[in-house]
Formats: sequence, C-alpha cells, structure tokens
Amino acid sequence: MKSTADQAVNKFFQSWKDQKWEEMFEVCQKTWGYTKTKEDLKEHFESPDWKLKDFNVAGFTNVSNVKRSFIVELSFADGRIERHTAIVICESAPYTPAAYGDWGVNPISVLKNFGTIKSRPKPKQKANESKK
Repeated sequence: MKSTADQAVNKFFQSWKDQKWEEMFEVCQKTWGYTKTKEDLKEHFESPDWKLKDFNVAGFTNVSNVKRSFIVELSFADGRIERHTAIVICESAPYTPAAYGDWGVNPISVLKNFGTIKSRPKPKQKANESKK
C-alpha cells in the first residue's frame, strides 16, 4: 500500500525522534535516496544539537499534484523550538515525479531553517566576570 504525503512526513519525523534511521530513509524522496544511504541520513540528523524531542505538523500547501510543502514545528532536547519546511515529492522512480508514485520527504529541505519560534536562553554573565 502506498503512503500518503501526510503519512510520509509523520513517519519521517517520528523516525528521526526515535533515531530509527532505516525507517526514516524508507520515507525519503526517491531521488535523494538514489545516491545516498541511511548512513548519510544519520550523519545529517544525528547530532547533539539536533536531538529531536517532539514535532507538530502545523500545516501544508499543495504546490502541485506531486509536491507538497509542510510546515513542521520541531522541539529539541535543549529547549529550542524551530519551524522547518519539509518538501514532500511523489515519484514513480528517482528523477521521475508522478502522481501515481510514492511520496517521500526531501531531507535537505528540512535542514534549511524556516525560522526560530523560541530560542534557548543565553546563560547570564556573573557580576564579577569582566568582558574582554
């Protein structure tokens, strides 16, 4: 059974949260996965700065019958909350967009920060510390 764009984006982020790289790779865009591996995916997304605590799909736009743009709010372990765009493409094969294909998330689109909603507070400087 083919997945919908919604299912692909939810599985992508749930797999990232659970650090299940193989499952995450399975819902990547075919074109991206054609030249990449799950190890490449892990290298991009497994970082102490990118430890995903939770996510919320805030909405999407139908760009065309083979492309959707999802807005996803990401909560990280360090307290940051960021908004990212996830582009989801339907393809029958790598480099072949098709309305009757499989939906997959383009991982690079997620790495481009859409904008921070709330940042982790900076540590306060102690009164006896001088600025250099």
